[in-house]
Amino acid sequence: MGGNGTRGCETGDCCNTICDIDPYCCDVVWDDQCAIEAAQFCANGGNETSGDCFTNNGTPGCYSLPCTQTICEVDPYCCNTQWDQLCADQALTLCSPACPGDIPFVTPGIVDVEDLLLLLGSWGDTGPPRPRADLDPAPTGDNVVNVNDLLYLLASWGNCP
Repeated sequence: MGGNGTRGCETGDCCNTICDIDPYCCDVVWDDQCAIEAAQFCANGGNETSGDCFTNNGTPGCYSLPCTQTICEVDPYCCNTQWDQLCADQALTLCSPACPGDIPFVTPGIVDVEDLLLLLGSWGDTGPPRPRADLDPAPTGDNVVNVNDLLYLLASWGNCP
């Protein structure tokens, strides 16, 4: 993918990711720099196909773009080759939610309706790897999104301490 001379690109999720990082790409023109950013961030993390951030997922990057960026600044191997156990361990330290019922990378620091909607939308998901909304028992979960996770989320409702 290279610059296309128009605003934005054809891949919606990737475009949204890049335009959040570099608004020039959608406000002015999708140039070669935007294409470079897309190759870096869309292929190497920041989307659901990239895998869980807190486990050895075997893909470059993880589903959270902020966590992917944080970890890959410290350890480029995690984005250039694969998200191994060392990357997952670093993510547990650097990307963990502020409180136990907070689903990672939804609305950091608060357990609210966005977390609830993600949990309900993930209802019945099973692992491994551990589903993103599997909260109980934290931090490892039981590899299924179910009523236990809902109760855990509701018990943590509100601003994190």
